Amino acid sequence: MKRISVGIADNQPIVVHGIRSILASYHDIEIRFLATNLSEMFGFLACEQIDVLLTNDRFDGDILPDGVRMLARIQRDAPDTKVLIFGAHEKTYVISHLISSGAAGFVGRSKECFSDLGLAIRHVATQRIPYLPPSIANSLLYFSLTKRHHLSIELLSEKEMAVATLIRDGLSIAEISKRLCRSPKTISNQKNSAIKKLGVRNDVELAKALGDYFDPQHHLPPHVRI
Repeated sequence: MKRISVGIADNQPIVVHGIRSILASYHDIEIRFLATNLSEMFGFLACEQIDVLLTNDRFDGDILPDGVRMLARIQRDAPDTKVLIFGAHEKTYVISHLISSGAAGFVGRSKECFSDLGLAIRHVATQRIPYLPPSIANSLLYFSLTKRHHLSIELLSEKEMAVATLIRDGLSIAEISKRLCRSPKTISNQKNSAIKKLGVRNDVELAKALGDYFDPQHHLPPHVRI
């Protein structure tokens, strides 16, 4: 039986080697490479054809720190590789955005998710439906059902959304400019455009508008955990 070829990428070496130790016990999974930054990962992808890439969605301080842009490049450079995101941040809107951008699945970093890595890899290697742990799948379903009540958010362009999200996270115009490789003037214009479209008056109200929309605790029943 053909083994599933896998690459592992994370900016924490201890995580990379921990995953390798877990997957080494599965006879149907073959680890082809380990990478601790995006440069290494894309270098391996250029010369190694693999079935599944298990990777973090954020590599702080590296090229393409944004998970969506990382996915776009993987789809361009290695279109036959399925990407399973192994993420530390289990915010519903982040996972939804990653799946809609081409990720074949998402697993968190809890002990339970670690034990399901083999199952997750087998799923994304053989199925067309994205892999999600049950708790995350339930959260995403509820998120999609409540999303229609926040249509004003949908008016934002992708660039305006990126800027508004970073404003919500507390970054300054200068920091966002550096992160997104756009001029401060462009960032300021995109922020002001988002403020106008959402009908808010300032950065504080902008952050609250996105927080109300994106924070699953504002939408989910008490029994659903994120």
